[in-house]
Order: sequence, then C-alpha cells, then structure tokens
Amino acid sequence: MKDKVKPNDNLVIYFSGHGETVDDVGYWIPVEAHPDRDDEFVSTYDLKSRLDAINSFHTFVIADACFSGSLFLSYKDLSAAGYETKRSRWGLAASHSRERALDGTPGENSPFAAKLLKNLRENRENLGVQKLAAAVIEEVEAMTKKKQTPVFKPLDVKGDDSGQFVFRVKTSDEVFAWEATVRSNTAEAYDDYLERYPTGPHATKALEDLKKLEKEALVWVDTQRRETLSAYREYLLDYPNGQYRAQARNRIDELRKKGTGTPPLMAEIPKISVSAQPALSTSPTGSMVLIPAGTFNMGDVMGDKEFNNETVHSVTLSDFLIGKHEVTFDEYDALCEATNRKKPKDEGWGRSQRPVINVSWEDAVAYCNWRSKQESLQEAYSISGSTVTAHWQANGYRLPTEAEWEYAAREGGKKVRFGNGKDIADPKEINFAASASYKKEYSVVGEYRKKTVPVGSLNSPNSLGLHDMSGNVWEWCWDWYGDYPSEAQTNPKGPSTGSYRVLRGGSWRNYPQGCRVAFRGDGTPGLRDGRAGFRLARTL
Repeated sequence: MKDKVKPNDNLVIYFSGHGETVDDVGYWIPVEAHPDRDDEFVSTYDLKSRLDAINSFHTFVIADACFSGSLFLSYKDLSAAGYETKRSRWGLAASHSRERALDGTPGENSPFAAKLLKNLRENRENLGVQKLAAAVIEEVEAMTKKKQTPVFKPLDVKGDDSGQFVFRVKTSDEVFAWEATVRSNTAEAYDDYLERYPTGPHATKALEDLKKLEKEALVWVDTQRRETLSAYREYLLDYPNGQYRAQARNRIDELRKKGTGTPPLMAEIPKISVSAQPALSTSPTGSMVLIPAGTFNMGDVMGDKEFNNETVHSVTLSDFLIGKHEVTFDEYDALCEATNRKKPKDEGWGRSQRPVINVSWEDAVAYCNWRSKQESLQEAYSISGSTVTAHWQANGYRLPTEAEWEYAAREGGKKVRFGNGKDIADPKEINFAASASYKKEYSVVGEYRKKTVPVGSLNSPNSLGLHDMSGNVWEWCWDWYGDYPSEAQTNPKGPSTGSYRVLRGGSWRNYPQGCRVAFRGDGTPGLRDGRAGFRLARTL
C-alpha cells in the first residue's frame, strides 16, 4: 500500500482471523499459516514497520483477532482526538493483548464484527472512529458479559497528529432504501422499492429478485398442494435458504410423526454389489474409479514432520468409488441452471473443464444429492438447514471421508508424498506455488500459475488413474476436523461434531508442503473460496 496511498488518502485496514503471542510478541496468523508454525506468523513489529512506511492522512486498523492489542501505544490522552483535519493513526482491536477474541456461533459474525457492522449500518450521521469505538466496546462487553473487552487506541506507528478518521454518511435516501430492501429480502420490499424508485440504480436487480421470490412462492404453493415428504425435501434442496424453509422443515416433522411414510433413506438400504451398480457416467470428468479395500498407515508416513497434526495411525477401509477428476464448472453449473441457483464465481479464469471453485461444503453436499437424483441413485444425505445426515449405505454420490481421500491419493495406501504417486512436486505435473522462495527439498522450482488449470490437463495421474489429487484446488471431505486417534480404525468418518470440515490436497496457491497428501486443511462449512472445490465418491 505504500506505493498506492497518497498523502491525502484515508486508509482502512480490516483483519479478521487468528492471533497469538510468542515470547510476549503479538502476531497475526495468515490464512495459510499453520497455528504451530510461528515462523509463518506476521509479528506486530513487522506490521508496525509496514504501517510506518504508508504515508496516508488517516489510517484506521480494525483487528478481529486475538492479542491484537499489542499494536497500540501504551498510553495517549484521547481527549485531544476528534479533529478530521489532522492526521491520525487509530486502531480498534477485538480484545486486549492478553485476551482471546471470541469467534461466536459458527457461520455467523463474531461478537466484535457483529457490533461493528451494526453501528456502521444503523448510523445516520458522520461518525468519528472514537464514537464508533465507544459504542462497539460497550456493546461487545455487554454481549459477552465482559469475557471480551475490545480496545481503541492510537497505533504505535508514525504519522499521528491527534486527528481522527471519520466515516461520512451516504447522502442518498435511495441508498438506505435499497440496503433496507436487501436486508428484508421479501417480494413486498422489492415491489415497494420499485414503486418509489422505478428508474433507480438498483431497479433492474430489484425486478430480478422480485421475479425469483415470486417463482419460489409458486413452487411453495405447489409443494403444499402435493403435501408429501418428497415434495418438501425437494423444496429444501432447491431453496436451502428459501423464504419457507422453516415451514417445510416443520411439515416434514409433522408428516413423519403422523406416519405418512418413511423417507427412503431412513429405511434400511441393501448393500449393492459392483455388478449391480447403475451404469456410470461416461463423460471424461464424470467417470469413477474403484478403490479396492485395504489397510494402510494414514498420516506423515514420509517422516517430513512439517506439522504435528499428521500422526501416523492404522486405518482399514472397505471398497469405494471416487471421481477420476475434481468436479468441473460444467458439471456444477448444470445444477445451478436446473435449480435457479446462483453460479459460483470463476475469478475470471474461465469455467468449462476447470474445477469448480467458490463452492462451500454445503454447496458440495447439495450437488451430491442433486447429481444422485439425476442418475436415479439413492441420495446419500438428508439436509435440513445446516444439519446434514449421511446415509452411508446409499449408492448415490457423496463426499469422500478424509481417510478415503488419503488412501486414494496414496494409490491404495502406498508410501508416497504427493497425489500423483511421486515424492517430488514438479510444477509441470502439479499446479502449486512453485516459486523459488517456496522451494523445499522435495519440490522443483518452476511456473507459479496463480490460478486453476483444467482438470487432468497436466496429465500426471497416480497409478489408480486419479488426477490432481495434489494441488489445483482443495477438496472438501465429509469429516469434521479433529485430532487423529492413536488406535487403529475401520472406515472412520471423523468426529461427530465440530466447527470446521476437512479440506485435502492443497491448491494452486499452496506451497509444496501444503500439497503433500498427508497435509490437513479445514474450513467452515459455509466457506466459499477461490482455492476450494470437491471430488465425488460413492459407496459400494
């Protein structure tokens, strides 16, 4: 930013993530750094030196992370603050330097972020950061019963003249009306906006959203007319965040209590032999590979000792099927077109045979069920809001378990480092961050593409015929993230609960160590990222 920011510019920096202290020094932990590798952290000393180099008029740092309080000066009289005409360097941190910041409910904003957004959204006058901070601090302390106490002080960096950053209110009534319409997200609200602003800047979008809501309303009327378990399940699949989702779930519960029929997936499903399987898709990206049963040692079998969450342990797996390639944009876009679901962004890299990205774990399980229905297979998941129940004997599509994924990536449990069956990561064969600065003893320096490539295009499958098991995109697995057990396991499916789902394989942006088949990533079920996609599996 020091090359972009000019002396009269104002700069807001917002960081949301993890923080830590090591030997009394505060650190921010970047998204790809591992919590046990402090050499990958960013120290407050480094942050301060970089902020010193930015010649802005106002700088306001907002940090929703643990231990960010170490960025501040030890003391300064706040009474002199409040002058927008003077230069300033202020910071608002979620907690004190010796205090952990609360994450809050999974899938929702943290207490700190929630109150920050609330005060910014509800404000109707020019708002200095001192007044904003005072409100946020008071509300967070009340919300958390003082388990978390945000701090607002000048930053310990150059350029402060006791001024104050001021958020200036938007002057257009239309802006407020549109924001209120979007928050309401009802047909009546969009119609009211169009009545008041028929040629407004958001009129086209308002009409599009109104049509979608009216279409959903018609679908809901038909769903109620059919009054069957399958009808309500179909509505929830097509509109997982729909207007009537609560009513649909309630009707499912009521119908089940009345004994109007047992959902097929809740009944006992007979095991299906390989010969009895329906014909598999013959499209190049839809083909599945049979992975024979076996026992293997899961974890850091190469002894790389890069991270401490890869403890070697014995796992036994049954036969299963797994996708030859990652699911592509072509395949996922078919779901979106059939169900009027918004298509995920491709980051400008192209769609077609590139692996789909910006899809959450929840999006992936919804695709699995939809794909199963298209091929007349038994759905592997029951989905009720954010609650997903797996039916492991169903023959439909599902996500692989973490153990299945690693077993397949390592060619049936062989002692190999990468998913193409090799021990050296070569950018000609694996799409990863291959710059010289990231080189390891088990990698080759070469092209760092900084984007995805079409599935299978590097033509370096492992001996089972599986492509891109290392690099290209992270792949969602079924499991909640948790510590490995020390004892042997059979067909493990991970912890019963958790906050993060497992991601495996690394991506185009990962260093060599992150693309090892033993490396374990994770993300919240609702996370959508330009590095994350998925691969299909099926039970035999």
